[in-house]
Amino acid sequence: MSEREQPSDLDSKKLLEEIQEDLFTYLQSYRAEAEGFSKHSIMGPVGKLFPQVLAKRFGDNVDAYVGYVVNIHRQQTGYLPSVDSIDSLKNAVSKLLRLKHGLSEREFVRVVETIDYGIFEKKAHLIMELGQKKKEAEKGVEQHE
Repeated sequence: MSEREQPSDLDSKKLLEEIQEDLFTYLQSYRAEAEGFSKHSIMGPVGKLFPQVLAKRFGDNVDAYVGYVVNIHRQQTGYLPSVDSIDSLKNAVSKLLRLKHGLSEREFVRVVETIDYGIFEKKAHLIMELGQKKKEAEKGVEQHE
């Protein structure tokens, strides 16, 4: 797709969903040292990616954005993400930059916000589910004692 080509609404929606899924997959490998329910804690390094893309910090250099996120991941967790996680991140960044070229700046900002809060909801839901399972397991252990 050239810079002047506009993706169809269906293509944009599909790309948006794929980006969310790829970034959510990446976040499966992220465990903050201090767990919490703040947006910052839940989104981890992905939350820092979006402002950099919006500011065009690295232009269209996918590897630079991926390296930026991986470095933050390493600093916040003490370990590097898995190769599969980095691949998911790279796919997401590549699609995000491709989507950027088909939208006006204003539309792109709205799309990034949609992706951001979509991932936040998925990750928060997962955390709540895991917390509920943990409580149920602990309750089961207490009842057997």
